[in-house]
Amino acid sequence: MRITEAETWLCRRDRNYFDSSRTGRSPMPWDVVVLRLATDTGLSSVVSFLGARSGLVTEAFLHENILPVVLGRDPHDREAIWHEYWNMDRHLCFFPVYLPGPIDAALWELAALEASLPLHRYIGSYRTSLPVYASGLFHEAADEYVAEAKRYAADGIRAYKGHPCGPWRKDMEIHAALRNGVGPDVALFSDPVGEYSLDEAIRVGFTVTKKIGNAVVRNRMKRRFRALARELMPVEGIGGADHVLIGRQSGVERPYATLRDELAKALAKARRR
Repeated sequence: MRITEAETWLCRRDRNYFDSSRTGRSPMPWDVVVLRLATDTGLSSVVSFLGARSGLVTEAFLHENILPVVLGRDPHDREAIWHEYWNMDRHLCFFPVYLPGPIDAALWELAALEASLPLHRYIGSYRTSLPVYASGLFHEAADEYVAEAKRYAADGIRAYKGHPCGPWRKDMEIHAALRNGVGPDVALFSDPVGEYSLDEAIRVGFTVTKKIGNAVVRNRMKRRFRALARELMPVEGIGGADHVLIGRQSGVERPYATLRDELAKALAKARRR
């Protein structure tokens, strides 16, 4: 079996899902390029490629750099093809990172079709079902996110990922609106694309008064609080909540591991409320 044909279609959308702070001055039409690979045995696979900045550039990369590597090859040569792409990229090709993935998916599908097996069976499936989530679009208002999540939930998809566009305070409002809107039984995820720091996403405050000691003692307590927050809040913290750590005299000399365990238990208890 050899790959003998490659055909592409450029699908222009001309709809930008990012604001100007993400787009910059370069156009961002969110194009998609569709590719069909066919073999000399009559099998074919159709995959798509993201062309967010330029579908023309994506399509040109495919025809000039990507497809010459696979045409005439056996789809079972997946690893050899991947390593050739890696070698090309290492030596000043620098093609977009999202190009090799769909090619790999097409090669796997062609091999599965030849074996007359669904792809999941060909690669050795274990489960009979998999959990899924809906990845939402970019919206301006919180109620648009809520409406979208509800539509997916009504179709039986009980997990939703939102893409709030910032700033972080608005994102927190969207998160709260989503939880209130869909209720506790829908799993929620957020993909803000790193538009704000962890400190902004999970707010933490420290209260260390003169009652626990002089400036040296108070500064030591604050340093311990900062270390605890950096270690625990990314995993145990409650998104969108204000966390206030209050210093006590015993906290200065208390073993750090004990403080960490106690804070982890307190956060777990707060999440259950």
